[in-house]
Amino acid sequence: MADITVTAANVVPAVGYSAETNYLAGATITRGQTVYLSTANTWLLADADASALAAGSTAVGISLSDVVATQPMLVMQSGVLGFGAVLTKGKIYCVSATAGGIAPYADLGTTANVTILGIASSTSNLTMRQWASSITIP
Repeated sequence: MADITVTAANVVPAVGYSAETNYLAGATITRGQTVYLSTANTWLLADADASALAAGSTAVGISLSDVVATQPMLVMQSGVLGFGAVLTKGKIYCVSATAGGIAPYADLGTTANVTILGIASSTSNLTMRQWASSITIP
């Protein structure tokens, strides 16, 4: 299995989600892509092979905005996020090795930095409990 196919229009948070709004985009970002907060205090696309995630970035989430650099954006960090029927219930999903991508944990390759986004509570919903572990797969 590879990265999930995200359709931006299907990315919808459930009631009671937690999101960060205090920072700007540092690049062009599409709703449903994974992001991390850079040392420049801008959101950038997350990548399991990036050194920023190896260092254990304290803020990782999924974009709820379609933005270009320097625009304010909304990033979901916890709660239930709908994706449409592209998930497998019970699987753990992580930041993938593709910038902005989401992959099942089992699909991460060697040298990937494990950043858990959450567990699929159904085929459509990801229950987010993000954790940038600072652990690299040997």
